[in-house]
Amino acid sequence: MMKTNAEGIEVSYRVIDLRDLHVLPRTDDTDKTTYVLLGGVKYEASARFWSSFCSRFQLSTTVFKYVPHKTMFDFITAKIGPKKAKIRLAAATTKTGSHLLALTKPDSPLIDFAQVQKFLAGQNCERLIYHNGIVKAFFSRTLGSGTDLSIGADEHVRKFVMCVPIDGYGGVNNYLAFVRGICQNGMVIMNPSLQQPVKTGKDPWPGLLRGIQTFDGEADYKTVAKRLLSSQTSEASVREVLQLRALLRRNEAAAEVQACERLEEVAGHLNVKYGLANLNVLSEKRQRLLTANCRVYDLINFASEVATHWANPQQAEQLHHYIGSLLVDDEFDREGTATSKPLPTFPALFLPPSSGGAKPKQQRARA
Repeated sequence: MMKTNAEGIEVSYRVIDLRDLHVLPRTDDTDKTTYVLLGGVKYEASARFWSSFCSRFQLSTTVFKYVPHKTMFDFITAKIGPKKAKIRLAAATTKTGSHLLALTKPDSPLIDFAQVQKFLAGQNCERLIYHNGIVKAFFSRTLGSGTDLSIGADEHVRKFVMCVPIDGYGGVNNYLAFVRGICQNGMVIMNPSLQQPVKTGKDPWPGLLRGIQTFDGEADYKTVAKRLLSSQTSEASVREVLQLRALLRRNEAAAEVQACERLEEVAGHLNVKYGLANLNVLSEKRQRLLTANCRVYDLINFASEVATHWANPQQAEQLHHYIGSLLVDDEFDREGTATSKPLPTFPALFLPPSSGGAKPKQQRARA
C-alpha cells in the first residue's frame, strides 16, 4: 500500500480574472508572508505563486527585493488587457490553511492532483509526498543490474523519485535516490545536472507511464556510487560541516532533536579544536583546509537521517539539495585524505529516538 501524506489535502483549480485577486498590505515588516483575498477568502501566497506570476508577466523574482509584492501586483493588473488577465489558479487547502499555488494560462497542460495520486498508486509507487504544489513519488529501480548496490562499507538500494507539479507550473523530472540498508536513510540526489526531464503533453498519463517504466540512470547511479565511495575515504572539512550546520539551524525538526549539538560531537567540537568562538571568521580557503573528526560520508548520512526521519518535506528538500551539491558539483575539499584501511564501520544512526526526548516524524504523523 502506498504511503502518503496527502490525505486531507484538497487542490482546486479555477479560471478567473487576475483582477479578482487582491493582495493585502503587510501589517508587520518582520513577517515576509503575503496574503491574497479571493471571493472573501484569505489565502497565503506561496513563493511558487509569485514565481509563476513573474514568469507569466515576464518579470524577474528579484524585483521583490526592491518593490513590495502588492505594489508590483497592482501595477501589473492595472496595465494588462482582458485576455492576458485570464488565468488558471491552483489553490491548496491543508491543515495549516489555504494556500495559492501557481497561476498559469487557462489552456496550459495540467496534471490533476486527485487523478495523479490514483495513477501513481497503480504504478507501484512506494511513497508519495506532497508539498507546495509538487508531488514526489518514490519507486524502486528495476531495470539493468537490479536494485542492490554495495558501496564500500555499506549496502544501498537504488530508487528514483518522480517530481510532478500539480498546479501546471514547471515540468516533470526524475531524480536518483539511494536508501542505505542499515538504517533506511534515504537520499535524493537533487541536482540539476542529474535530473531526467519527463515529457508530457495535454494528455500527461502516457508520458508519466513512460517516465516510470523506462527510467534507467545506470551511468548516473555508477557516478554517484563512486562519489559515495570517495566520500568514505575523504576527511570532512570545516567548510563542509559549517554548510550542514547552517541548514540544521534553520530546520525546526533538527532543533527538536538537538541535531546541531550532535553534529558538533560528530565533527569533533571544532570551536574548541581550533580555539575560535566563531569559525565563520576564517576565510573560505582556510575552512577548506582545516579538518573535522569525521568523513564526508558521515555528513551525508547525518543529513539524510534528518531528511528521512525528522524533517518536513520543505526541510527535507533543502537537505537533499545539500547532499546533491556535495556529491555532484565539485570535488570534496579534502578528497581522498582518509587513507586508513580497512574502511571503518560507519554509524547506523546519529539521532536515536531518545535524543532530545522527541519521537521520529513517523510517530508524529508527519510525512
